[in-house]
Amino acid sequence: MKDLYPEIEAYNTETLKVSAIHTIYFEESGNKNGIPVIHLHGGPGSGCSPKNRQNYNPNKYRIILFDQRGCGQSTPQGELQENTTPNLIEDIEKLRKHLNINTWVVSGSSWGSTLAIAYAEKYPQYVKTLFIRGVFLATQKEADWTQKPDGAASFFPDKYEPYKNFIPKNEQNNLPLAYLKRLTGNNYELAKQAAINHLTWEGSLLKMEYRAKKEALEKESALNPTEEETDYDFLITLSKILNHYTVNNFFINEGELLKNAHKLKNIPVIIIQGRYDMFCPLKTAWKLHNILNNSKLIIVSDAGHSGSEPETVDAIINATDEI
Repeated sequence: MKDLYPEIEAYNTETLKVSAIHTIYFEESGNKNGIPVIHLHGGPGSGCSPKNRQNYNPNKYRIILFDQRGCGQSTPQGELQENTTPNLIEDIEKLRKHLNINTWVVSGSSWGSTLAIAYAEKYPQYVKTLFIRGVFLATQKEADWTQKPDGAASFFPDKYEPYKNFIPKNEQNNLPLAYLKRLTGNNYELAKQAAINHLTWEGSLLKMEYRAKKEALEKESALNPTEEETDYDFLITLSKILNHYTVNNFFINEGELLKNAHKLKNIPVIIIQGRYDMFCPLKTAWKLHNILNNSKLIIVSDAGHSGSEPETVDAIINATDEI
C-alpha cells in the first residue's frame, strides 16, 4: 500500500491581487518543468495545507496550491463580500494566466471537487485531466444531508443533537443561517462556540469512526487541545465561510453541474470515493460517473470522506502516478 510522498518545501510563494478587495496566496513546489497540477482545497474556507503537496510525485508535477478568497493566507481573512463560486472560478483562471500555463491537471476533493468541476465546465480547454475525490455537486439534497435530521443525523443522532440544539427551536428550520448570524455578529465568544459546535458536528462525519478514535488515541493531544493550541480565529473563519456558501446554495444553480457535465466530454475524469463517506455519499459520485463516458470511478471499500485514511491515500497516489 502506497503512502504520501515525503514532505517538500515550496520553491515559490506569492500573492495575486484578484479584486479591489481580495488578494490570494499561492505557492509552487515540485518540478518547475513538470506537469502543472492545481490543488483545490475543501471547506469552503479551510485553506490549503503543506500536506496537500504530498499527493503528487514532486519529480513529475509542478504542484500549485492556493488559498481561496477569505481563508488561509489570503486576505482579508474571513471576508464574505465578493466571495462566491463564480469569483473563485475566475481566480483560478487568473492564476493560470499569471503562471503562463496552457493546460493543467485540476484536482480537488469535497468542496474542492465542486469547484474543480465548475471550473472545468467553464474552461474545459485548459483542463488536461480532472481528478476529484469525495464528490459534492452542490444540490439542495446534498446540503440537506448534513443539515436535516433524516440525513447523516440518522446515523449520528448523538453527534447531531448538540449541533442542532445550540440553536433555539424557532431557528432550527435553517441551521446554516442561524449559525451564520452568530458567526458574523459582534459577540466573539458566541462566534467561537458556534464554530466549535458546527465543526464538531461536521468533523464527526469525516472518517470511519473506529479509525478516527484509533488515530485520536495515538495523538492524545488532539482529544483535548489546550486554549493555546487552538486557533479560534481560523475555526470561526472556516465555519463562517462554509455557512456563507451553504446559505447561498453554494452560488450554483440547482442541478447545474450535472446539467453541464457534457462539457467535460473531452477531459479524462478520475473519481475517488470512499464507500462509507458519510459527508458526501457515494451515490453522488456514482451519478456523475454514469453520465460521463470518459470517467474512471475508484470506490475505496474501507474508507469514509477523509483523504488521510490509508486506503484512500493509496488510491490517491496510484491515481496521480497514473495521470
